[in-house]
Amino acid sequence: FFKGQIWRPFTSACFLGKVDMSMASNIYFLINYGQEMERQDGSPQQAMFLLSQVFLLVIFCSLIGVPSFARSLITASIYCCSRREPLRAMEIQFGIRIEYWLLPF
Repeated sequence: FFKGQIWRPFTSACFLGKVDMSMASNIYFLINYGQEMERQDGSPQQAMFLLSQVFLLVIFCSLIGVPSFARSLITASIYCCSRREPLRAMEIQFGIRIEYWLLPF
């Protein structure tokens, strides 16, 4: 980042690893809960949330030496969604229904 490679924080926020079922689950969570947060707050607030999370994760992950933090970004989105309406029933993959407060665990 300090050598003028300003794209590195954004690519590390987008890298989900090799193509497998875990990557498919992460993309599903990112789209599903990102859309829900955007519906509740609006596009500018969602963009500000994502940018602030990327900024904080860049700082934190560069201090501890973690090269990729896309899953942490998805976890932050899921956590924020689960705190808004914790007792609402929701459906995760494969038709399993749980209450929102259980989702981060």
